[in-house]
Amino acid sequence: MTRLPSRLPKEYRLGGEIAPYFADGKKRTLKVQDSATGSKKIFYPGWYAVALAFLVQLVASGPIYYGFGVFGQVFAQEFQATRTSINVILTLVTLFSGFAGIPIGWLLRRFSVRAVLLTGALGQIAGLIIVSQASSFRQVLVGYGVVAGMADALLSVQLTNLLIVHWFEKRRGLAMGIAVTSTSFASIVYPPLLTGLIGALGWRATFLVAAAMLALLVPMIVWKAGLPPQIPLIERLPSPVPQISDSDHPHLQPSVYRSADFWIVTFVVGAMFSANLAIISAVIPYARSQGLSPYAAASLLSLQGAVALLAKIGFGVIADRARLNYGLAIAGACGAVSMILWLVGGNIFVLGAAAISFGLCLGGTLPMFGVILARRFGLSDYAMLIGASRTAMAPMMLVTPLIVGFLFDQWGSWRPTFFGLLVFLTIATGLSFIARFTPSDPH
Repeated sequence: MTRLPSRLPKEYRLGGEIAPYFADGKKRTLKVQDSATGSKKIFYPGWYAVALAFLVQLVASGPIYYGFGVFGQVFAQEFQATRTSINVILTLVTLFSGFAGIPIGWLLRRFSVRAVLLTGALGQIAGLIIVSQASSFRQVLVGYGVVAGMADALLSVQLTNLLIVHWFEKRRGLAMGIAVTSTSFASIVYPPLLTGLIGALGWRATFLVAAAMLALLVPMIVWKAGLPPQIPLIERLPSPVPQISDSDHPHLQPSVYRSADFWIVTFVVGAMFSANLAIISAVIPYARSQGLSPYAAASLLSLQGAVALLAKIGFGVIADRARLNYGLAIAGACGAVSMILWLVGGNIFVLGAAAISFGLCLGGTLPMFGVILARRFGLSDYAMLIGASRTAMAPMMLVTPLIVGFLFDQWGSWRPTFFGLLVFLTIATGLSFIARFTPSDPH
């Protein structure tokens, strides 16, 4: 048996497999056993990045997005705020999230992902504390919509995706799928959790609890929010995309933004995200008009969220094993089928099938998005790349709720919205089929 040196370079001490390149250029795989127990070390430290990404998204998005409906009722009672003024908070958060992509990419060219995540965590903690001490709605607007909203952008999927793609390649889709299930868990856990806390402790203490939960993640961010110099050898594909040291921060070439593939993935993913905003706006009142009870109508969104949670992992696995454009096309096709089912309507079974189909669409979008950008364009300037894509799709997402409202006001029905989304997602599906999301697809 080949005898290994007692001290190996860090990138080779990553678990059960040691895969160095020898002087003859050939890669040999050796198994390493723990000297004390004799057992094989099998844990890959990239999973720390997955755990961190999951927890950051869960704890950061929970109170800001999925607690908004709960807190909105509190603000209306406590400060006699109008619904329009309360919705300004969510508008500000959405604006910061949508248009911060390029500035965050710029920051990540100059500072470490650890520093940016820490700034975001501390900023959101400060914003939540400001709200907890607010004596007027204006202070709530500053603390929640501005301070916490800006900080939340620094904790977005742009940062967590950056961690995943630098640690994983063979299992990138699976790792991404697991990480992004966090928002689905947040949508399930946070509304009842925050409602219970408000009932037991009051709303001000609830904001302090939310701040404390995020503060508990600060040590983990300091400990594990780091990128390897390159993707470890044991996680690389046989023909990997070029790996460039994160410390070099090379800028993307302008040709990337002239690539049809960049704009196809941006349009397709933006279409799916926009469709989700439309569904959130339209489904409950539409289901009520179809004769469903308030509880049954609300349960459609819960069903959709649960399916999306499972679909994120499933499509993550697909991303590792199938052509990426086919995976994104399948997600788009599920969305188009969903719109047909919403149009048919009529009973709980058809509407439930529509919710399931759109859950598959939404769940397939997030893991595919991050993996496609990494596989197609590499990691040389990934943070700026994903930031530019998110910024480009932001106008589409911002106008969607306005268009949905306009269509309903003009026609007195939600069906024009579903028909428009059917056309939109059918186009997106077709574009996905013709795209080539990797220079030389290994699948």
